[in-house]
Amino acid sequence: MELLDYIRKSNVAGNLQDLSDCFLLFAKDLGFDYFKFSDLSPSSVTGKNNRIALLTNYPPAWLHRYRTGRYVLDDPIYLAAYQTHLPFSWTDILNRPSLNSKSRKILSEAGKYGLVSGISIPIHCSAGRIYEINFVSSQAVIRDSKNSRSLCYAAAHQLFYAYMSITAAAQVPKWINLTVREKEILHWIAAGKTKSETAEILTVSESCIKRHCENIFVKLEVNNLPAAVAKAAAQGTLNL
Repeated sequence: MELLDYIRKSNVAGNLQDLSDCFLLFAKDLGFDYFKFSDLSPSSVTGKNNRIALLTNYPPAWLHRYRTGRYVLDDPIYLAAYQTHLPFSWTDILNRPSLNSKSRKILSEAGKYGLVSGISIPIHCSAGRIYEINFVSSQAVIRDSKNSRSLCYAAAHQLFYAYMSITAAAQVPKWINLTVREKEILHWIAAGKTKSETAEILTVSESCIKRHCENIFVKLEVNNLPAAVAKAAAQGTLNL
């Protein structure tokens, strides 16, 4: 898959699975079998849930071993991402004389699960957030040149952009369409009126008001009128 094709397809990915599949196709055309997109920010790494990947096709057995063994604390790939903004290969890391035995052991053990060699792209953002995308091969020799690193760099940043676009869209609050009558009822409830008083103001029966309130609860996903008023006001449906 060409880089421009990957960019176009990732930009129209409807969900994270589609994005993951698209990225993997591109990575495989570069000669990589696996990838991992991680949030390496301190709060993410040391947090109670300890999520070690946002998107990945790493072998589940390795992910489990990595998580339970708390390998992140000595992972030389993770540590290297803090020290540079540029792409680097795993061979670069292995050739460091300062690499300790525990870090070497982690890379050696990863190789037994098929994660033999790779190129990593750190992404440093504002507020100290750091992300990393790993392109990983099950082979010892990979296509590692300035051009291949540039391709990985461009693809990784596109993955980051597409991921953030999808997750941001998913976090946009759902707009609730209330009927005119439902808005009127919430208006009077917010003004301190009871259901009975609201029924009198609107010249309908109290049972009619109750039915409208039940519909409001379902639409706003709440179970009482104060919560309904607060949520409607927060989304701009109700002007207080």
